[in-house]
Amino acid sequence: GEYRMVLRQDGTYTGYRDDWQFGFSTPQGTIVTTIESTDPGTWSSSGNQMTITDPGSPAEVTLQLEVGGQLTSIPFGGTRTVGADAISGTGTYRCEDQVLTTEYQDVTAIFDYVGEPTPPPET
Repeated sequence: GEYRMVLRQDGTYTGYRDDWQFGFSTPQGTIVTTIESTDPGTWSSSGNQMTITDPGSPAEVTLQLEVGGQLTSIPFGGTRTVGADAISGTGTYRCEDQVLTTEYQDVTAIFDYVGEPTPPPET
């Protein structure tokens, strides 16, 4: 999956988790977690510091068990809230050749410019 973000000139921000997947192995097979969300918030910058503020937003979460290449859904209950502390914070940033690099709490994130923002497909 990917994480897309739109930083608008008016200081609003939207992050999109598109088909985020991660897995971990168990004796029964691999548990695959998929997350989809739209995360609205605000942003500001001063010097080389950028602040993202996200009040928390709902995310659609699915769990599946992969055994022998076959995925089986695990009942889970669907929507969870992504906590504000998962996205919000202040860190350093730099922008070079249409690449935004941010550093926050020892995590470096690199965002490539992919074009003008388009809304996600309606579900």
